[in-house]
Amino acid sequence: MKKTLIALAVLTVSGASFAQSSVTIGGLLDIAPLSMGKVTTTAKNSDTAVGVKSDRTGSPTTWATSVLTISGTEDLGGGLKANFVLVSGAGAGTGAHTTDSTTNASDSGIGNRQRSMGLTGDFGALNVGRFIPAAAAGFHGFTQTGSATLVGSAYGMSTANSSSSPNGLHTNSHNFERINNVVQYTSPTMSGFSVNLAIANNGNDSDASAATGKADSHQTSFHIGYAAGPLSAGFGVNTLKSNVEAAEGKAAVADTSFTVKAIDATSANSHLQWIGASYNLGVATVGLSNIHREGKNTDKLGAETTDTDINVNAFGVTVPMGALTLRASVYAGTDKRGEGDADNMKLSGNQISAVYALSKRTAIVAATGTNEYKRDGEASRAATRKAQATTLTLNHTF
Repeated sequence: MKKTLIALAVLTVSGASFAQSSVTIGGLLDIAPLSMGKVTTTAKNSDTAVGVKSDRTGSPTTWATSVLTISGTEDLGGGLKANFVLVSGAGAGTGAHTTDSTTNASDSGIGNRQRSMGLTGDFGALNVGRFIPAAAAGFHGFTQTGSATLVGSAYGMSTANSSSSPNGLHTNSHNFERINNVVQYTSPTMSGFSVNLAIANNGNDSDASAATGKADSHQTSFHIGYAAGPLSAGFGVNTLKSNVEAAEGKAAVADTSFTVKAIDATSANSHLQWIGASYNLGVATVGLSNIHREGKNTDKLGAETTDTDINVNAFGVTVPMGALTLRASVYAGTDKRGEGDADNMKLSGNQISAVYALSKRTAIVAATGTNEYKRDGEASRAATRKAQATTLTLNHTF
């Protein structure tokens, strides 16, 4: 018995010598003891504004998304390492800024925000799984915006809009963010430059009468970044193509049956392109970006419509002052979705925040933001919408 225990101990020590692994549990907890918001909508062909106001205490996340992260690495030898990341949302409310909703967000399931595995080495990094490709949201970092969750940033500007009026860079049917089966390669940094390429393919093909007949999506993302000294810059291109077909039906003819192919198929084609840069002046960091997004749908008869045609310019500044960090950002642009000038919109927003570090892991945040969509010209009949939100938040990383 003693020999067996000694042998197991030797084996354990021996194994540790050529394969060392570690697992880390961490995350972010964001609690807003006070959150106030208001949305004002003016319908097309109407001069009457309809406002919805919400003042909340103990509200869900309004500055950042609370998450639980489990990650790990394993040394495979020869400079090669394996890793995994599992990020789970902690039940952020879907309507924290403008309504009284306290339901959990759709991405609050275990591993639904990110679940990926990868390899790193001299060749760079290769990751597979569910996560946000670097090219999909990289512009957010250049505008120095404090929060992508709070209204007022170009990244999160669709927070102020409804699902029926998608003036958003991410949050409608053409979403470039968290999808499954992403394969992403990131090159080593050479002379300040790095390249990132991601491909994702998802599909379902079923002839069951109760299931979707066929659905598939294909996404490609390319990103090139540069960082040297006080200057950082980046360029990203994303393409998403998807097709949806209704379930196939079965019909009997004499003693045989044949498959009826569904004709109510739809397809979507969307592009997201951006360029950004930031420069650290010492006393402050300034940044700017240009983002363009276009989304088109094709119905079963082949008719094509444009549901998103956004061009936005954003600018931001960050001022560190010891334990206090001040941020301010603005954006402005247009959305020429739809047919003719009837749906043309002017997009604008701003966000101001102050973050005071109580310690290395805990901070108190005060922030306010505004998104506004106005009709662009007399011909536009789209509903205008303005959202305002202010929050006081406690933020802790662990």
